[in-house]
Amino acid sequence: MTYTATTMVNADGSINGPIVIADDYLHPSRSFQWTIPAISGFSIGGCTCYFGGVYKDSAFLVQGSVIDATGGNWYLRFELYQADTIELEPGRYRYSVEVRHLNRETTRVLSDCSVQFVTKPTADGEFIYSVIDGGFPESVMTGDTYDGGTP
Repeated sequence: MTYTATTMVNADGSINGPIVIADDYLHPSRSFQWTIPAISGFSIGGCTCYFGGVYKDSAFLVQGSVIDATGGNWYLRFELYQADTIELEPGRYRYSVEVRHLNRETTRVLSDCSVQFVTKPTADGEFIYSVIDGGFPESVMTGDTYDGGTP
């Protein structure tokens, strides 16, 4: 079976989720990139951009790159490393993307609670294995997302 990585940001600016907690989103096809019109009064060389999200008491904030694109647009590109999300709680996060220049900030993307952050079954410490009669390991996931039955 062959798999192809998908673009993480849809044409409408929404995130093509879910986002897997403790995964790396580094390759261009798995990083997060929004295309925005160039911002009047902002010099691209002096801009920084941020992508952040919040759910209950969990939050993340990463700095990205502002890249000049064709047609008077800019790309706002963000990579998420395992360390950026490993401590996050699973749930639906609100997120925003902003551009900063000198002492000014402008939010370019603002979401509702639409992106799901999920844990992955292969994460360290997520499984307890027991061998019954020397047979195939039966896994029981800790937490409330898997009851030990057929996944």
